[in-house]
Amino acid sequence: MALKKSILDNLNKRTDPLPFTRNMRVLLSVLSFVVFILLFELVSHTLGKGMAMLAIIPVMTASWLYGLWPGFLTAILTLPLSYLLYSLNNMQPA
Repeated sequence: MALKKSILDNLNKRTDPLPFTRNMRVLLSVLSFVVFILLFELVSHTLGKGMAMLAIIPVMTASWLYGLWPGFLTAILTLPLSYLLYSLNNMQPA
């Protein structure tokens, strides 16, 4: 008779590390910022001030690739970038 596994046993399993090299992680992080800036520029005139929510793209990428604290730092650094993009498009931030 097999022992039943609890839900906590599944939560305590260690996951395999991501198969990305250091250079690939840096490239993906930079690419996520480029995608954010391009999408901001392309769609900002249509959606207006709602484009700041696209800042989640680089934050999610950094958190996924590097962990909690680098993701938190990326979230803080995207604030000035969003304000800069708003000012370049002659828009007032919310």
